[in-house]
Amino acid sequence: MNENIIKYIRPKNTPVKVGSTYIGYGHPIVAQTMTNTKTEDIDATFKQITELYESGIELIRVSVPSEKALKALYEIKQKLIKKRINVNIIADIHFNAVLAEKCATFVEKVRINPGNYVDSPNKAHKSNIPDKTLIENKIKTLINICKQHGTAIRIGVNFGSLSWRIIEKYGYTPEAMVNSALEFIDVFEKLNFTNTIISLKASDVVTTIKANTLLIEQLNKREYKYPIHLGVTEAGLDTEGRIKSVLGIGILLLLGIGDTIRVSLSEHPLVEVIEAKKILNVFNNIINNRGTCKIIYVPEEALKNSTPLKIINKNNRSFRIYSFSFNKNFSFESNNSKNILGIYINKDDENTLTEFIILLGYLFFKLDFTEILILIDVPNTEKILEIIDYTLHFLNIDKKFNEYISCPTCSRSTIDVEQLTRKIKLATKKFNNLKIAIMGCIVNGPGEMHDADYGCLGSGNNKITIYKQGKPIAKNLEINEGINFLINLIEHENNKNL
Repeated sequence: MNENIIKYIRPKNTPVKVGSTYIGYGHPIVAQTMTNTKTEDIDATFKQITELYESGIELIRVSVPSEKALKALYEIKQKLIKKRINVNIIADIHFNAVLAEKCATFVEKVRINPGNYVDSPNKAHKSNIPDKTLIENKIKTLINICKQHGTAIRIGVNFGSLSWRIIEKYGYTPEAMVNSALEFIDVFEKLNFTNTIISLKASDVVTTIKANTLLIEQLNKREYKYPIHLGVTEAGLDTEGRIKSVLGIGILLLLGIGDTIRVSLSEHPLVEVIEAKKILNVFNNIINNRGTCKIIYVPEEALKNSTPLKIINKNNRSFRIYSFSFNKNFSFESNNSKNILGIYINKDDENTLTEFIILLGYLFFKLDFTEILILIDVPNTEKILEIIDYTLHFLNIDKKFNEYISCPTCSRSTIDVEQLTRKIKLATKKFNNLKIAIMGCIVNGPGEMHDADYGCLGSGNNKITIYKQGKPIAKNLEINEGINFLINLIEHENNKNL
C-alpha cells in the first residue's frame, strides 16, 4: 500500500564534487557531521576526525573562527594526508571572508553563511550600493580561489543568523531564508560558479520544511539545479532531538528534496553519525517498499467495537489512536469514501519507530486528509503514544512539551552546551510548554532567542547571558548562578500569570 501513497521522485540536479565524494542526482544521499573540539587543539581535533572517518563518514565540517584555528586546520589536513586518511574536510566560516579564502586553498569545501558574510548581523545595512553588487564585491575573490583549487561552496542559511537587512524585508519567515540564499545563488551564477550546495536550516521543523519546499519552487523557476543539504539545526538532544531531526530530514527526503544530511545534536558527533545513518537506512526501506509500518485504508466498520486510546482534534484534523490488531475479515488495501487513511505499526524497534515518525509527518504535510488513524499493534503502547505526542508537538499540531533549542557544539562554543542543556532540562521539567534556547556562541545564539520564551547564551569564560523573549536581561553570569536566575525568573513570571 505504501508505494501507492508515497511517489518518491528525486529531481535531477547537477552533482557537486567535494573531494572524493559526489553529492547530487545519480549518487547516494550521504551523511556528514561536524567536530565539536576546539580546532586549535590539533591532537584532539585530528583524533575526532579519525574516529568519525572510521565510522564511515566521508564529509566532516570543522569550525574556523580565527587565524589560529585556520593554521591548526591546515596542520590537521596535512596530517590526514600523511596518514592517508581520505576524508573530505569542510571549513565552517562566519563573519570573516579572508578566512574563507585561505581555507579554500586546502580544504574540499567551504561553508559560508549569507547572514553574516556581507552584512552585519546586528544592524540593518544602510549602503546605497545594490545588495547583489555588495555580495559580488565580497565573494568574487573566494569564487576565483575555489575555481582554481576545485573547492566546493555551501551556501548555508540558518534561521537564527539571518541578516537584519533580510529580516527587515521579509521578517522571520521561510521566505526570508529562501531570499537570503537566492541573492548569493544569483551572484554565483553571474560569476559562472556552480560547484555549490545549498542548505536552509531552522530549529523549527515546520519552518525548515516550508523553507526547503519554497526554495525548490524558486530554483525550478530559475532552472537552477543545485544539490540540497538537509538538517534541523539546534535540534537538541535525547528523544526530542532525534524526533525533530527524523521529522525534518525524513519528510523532506520523501518529498524528493535532499542530497546530503547532517543530524545536529548537542551530543558527541558519533551519535549524530548513528542517527543520520538510521534515517537514511529507513528512508531507503520506505522508498523501496521494504518498510515495517504500513499506510492503510481502514473501513469504519472495522473500528466499531474498538475504543480509541486517544483522540486529538487540532488544526481541522483528527487523529484517532487505537490499540488494534488486524481482523482478516476486512480488507485494508482499497480506498473508498467509507475508508479512513491510517498508519499501522506492529513493531517497536528503533528502525520501525523512525519509519513511523517519518510516515506520520509525511501524511500531515503531503496529503490533504482531515482524519488519520494510528493503529498500534505492540504491547508497549505508552512508548508509541509518547512518540506520537512529540511528533505532533514538533509539527505544531498539538503543543504540550517544553522545547529546548540547543546547538551542536563546535570550536566557537564558549560553554559545555550539552551539560548546560541537561541541567536546564532537569531544572525546568516542572514547567509546561516553554521554549528555551541554549546556545554556545553568537553566530545563531541571538537569532534563536527571538522566538524563545527564555534563553541562555554562552558569553565567554564559561559564563552565560540570560534572555527573555529575545532580549538579554542578565549578562555574564556563572553557570549555576545563571540557572538559578533563570528558574527564579520563570517562577516569577508564572506567579504573575496565576
